[in-house]
Amino acid sequence: MLLLRFKNILILTLLILFACKSKTETKEVFDKTRWQATEGNIHPHRNKMFDDLMQKRPWVGKNQQQVLQILGQPDRSTPGYIYYTVKQEFVVEHFPMHTKSLVIKFGADSLVEWAKIHE
Repeated sequence: MLLLRFKNILILTLLILFACKSKTETKEVFDKTRWQATEGNIHPHRNKMFDDLMQKRPWVGKNQQQVLQILGQPDRSTPGYIYYTVKQEFVVEHFPMHTKSLVIKFGADSLVEWAKIHE
């Protein structure tokens, strides 16, 4: 009886641990073609390349044309800013629960002032 109870507790504990285990994505080197690739409205490679992109490319001082040559057209833009969706997690289809975006701000001189992640 005690052994059966211990076994049930062990199985339950293992199930909880595996269910809570976070998924780790493999990292990729930035590639413009893969950055721009989409599956529906999802960009499946961007989050994997994000660290490489931010570490190896100095954004400050680049003009908008230089940024567009590297990243392609943004997912959206407003005056002085461009936005690239890096990752989206959905509760249900078309209802995002979490969005990670790359935001690039251009100054009055039309050069990049900063590039940041927004979550």
